[in-house]
Amino acid sequence: ITGDPASLIIGAQGVLRTTNLGASWAPVGSGLPADTVNLLVQHPQNPRLLFALTQASGLYRIDLSAGTPWSKLQEAPPSRPGEILTHPLYRGNELQELLPGETGLILQPQSVPGGALLSMAFAPSNSSVAFLGGNGSGVYRSTDGGVSWSPAGLGGQTVWGLAVDPLDPSRVFAATSASGTVKLSENAGTSWVDTSLPGAVPYALAFTPDDPATLFAATSKGVFSKTGEGGWVLRGLSGMTVTAITPHPSRPGWIFAGSTGGAFFSTDGGNTWNPGPAGLEWLGIKAIVVDPNNPHFVYYCTASAGVYRAFFQ
Repeated sequence: ITGDPASLIIGAQGVLRTTNLGASWAPVGSGLPADTVNLLVQHPQNPRLLFALTQASGLYRIDLSAGTPWSKLQEAPPSRPGEILTHPLYRGNELQELLPGETGLILQPQSVPGGALLSMAFAPSNSSVAFLGGNGSGVYRSTDGGVSWSPAGLGGQTVWGLAVDPLDPSRVFAATSASGTVKLSENAGTSWVDTSLPGAVPYALAFTPDDPATLFAATSKGVFSKTGEGGWVLRGLSGMTVTAITPHPSRPGWIFAGSTGGAFFSTDGGNTWNPGPAGLEWLGIKAIVVDPNNPHFVYYCTASAGVYRAFFQ
């Protein structure tokens, strides 16, 4: 949690918190059903306000400051393990396994479809605006910080990832399940166009904080990027199934990528890639999160071997 360096919160079977480097875990709040949480999201202006997207039980929200239970906002859309909500677990330069055998996850209704919810993104320039994607349900939009939702196009499509332009809350990209389709809307979901990602299935999208015009995509054929109105360009890890992409929020040029066979990082904006950290070579990486309280720590959510954290000098 941003501002709470003692805690790591993940979504797995429910939502769990550790304050002792993973030695023990406790449920976060009450009222959340025993279901897989595909994604956890912090509200950008209130990091203690969390959204949990479940596999089959709906969308839930909790305010950790209020001490109230989880409240259900709507039906939720079934899918892959999602992402991990981070916090600092410090222990030198080693990679540490935090929760063996669990899949960790990071977060985001009224008028939300049934089925698995897979993706959510707040608009960086307007925290009242958020977009939500699900399994076969297309995109939904909120203008009140995630309390209520309305359809925003791509009905019937599965949306694995979303990214909102850092400068324009009406400009949003959606990674859909069809090969080669990253969709773009420049009017908050009223209409969509295909950006023609060349023959790859996109799984995750992320803008780079140091260059807000550049969008990265993790795909079934490597890492691609797109700047402004230009086309997609292969940036590395060619032929690999890349499932997670996370630019470092405060280190220009640093980008972390996760694949079905390990993790990689770049320190030059994606021009070259290094394997690492060591210890993850044979693991599928579902999500990567940089600790918001300490930029040296990075957390890796794996498909079947738990949550790991690494220290980068």
